[in-house]
Amino acid sequence: MADKSAYIPGQTVLLSASTTKIFSFEGLKLSVYDPKGNQIYAGSLYPTEGKFLANVFMTTVNPVFGTYHVVADYGTQHSETSFEASADCDKYRTNRTCN
Repeated sequence: MADKSAYIPGQTVLLSASTTKIFSFEGLKLSVYDPKGNQIYAGSLYPTEGKFLANVFMTTVNPVFGTYHVVADYGTQHSETSFEASADCDKYRTNRTCN
């Protein structure tokens, strides 16, 4: 899950997940895809006290706007979420999600 629902270029997305079942020597496989379907992040995360954390920087060089998809797999568990990247965050500021 992302810490906010919308971001602008230059911001960092904090992705987090938690589990009550720890698999020894197995990491959470995390992938992030931009709105064009390009994978912009891939990695394995290992839990600390049942929590997984990752930071993804929203580039300011040729940013891609729209819905980003996050896919996570850990053991037999699968989860997906999404967040928005916007050129203009004014519409999100009223909801306090893009500051």
